[in-house]
Amino acid sequence: MTDDLFLQLLLRQSAQRLRELRGEAVATVERGQRDVRYIDMALEIKEGSGGTAQAAARTDARPKKTAKPGSTREPIMQIVETDPDRVWLPSEVRDTLRDRYGIDAPSNTVRATMKRLLDEGKFARPYEGGHGFKLASTNGSGPEPPTEATSSAAGGFGRQDALAPQ
Repeated sequence: MTDDLFLQLLLRQSAQRLRELRGEAVATVERGQRDVRYIDMALEIKEGSGGTAQAAARTDARPKKTAKPGSTREPIMQIVETDPDRVWLPSEVRDTLRDRYGIDAPSNTVRATMKRLLDEGKFARPYEGGHGFKLASTNGSGPEPPTEATSSAAGGFGRQDALAPQ
């Protein structure tokens, strides 16, 4: 055996687990190498010697727009208007903002904007206490809230019967 404690710990793992760990380590090293390349390019640009690095940085990295106050309102409205009957969760809208518009906004920012649009009457909840948002109906009609059944299938107990003491 060896005196290396880390190696002893690894030797306790199965061969399959060791292969998984190796794959994770390789992925981590590749991410680290990519980070080093970007840091080197940034240093070259900052130090003024990066003509080719600057062009490479522009083509390699997709430009991301960070959300500024009020900048997500119109894109969110456009996203929800694409499917007015759909109930949209803030995380779905956030992903669509990123994919369609290149806007990187946190879910909390999207949720707050959607709540403001709800307060203004532009969005509605699918039903009382429901999750998500949908485009507010222009004619005032909307889906009926789900109702609890008072009885189940034949031979079953109704809601009152199920709660009544036996």
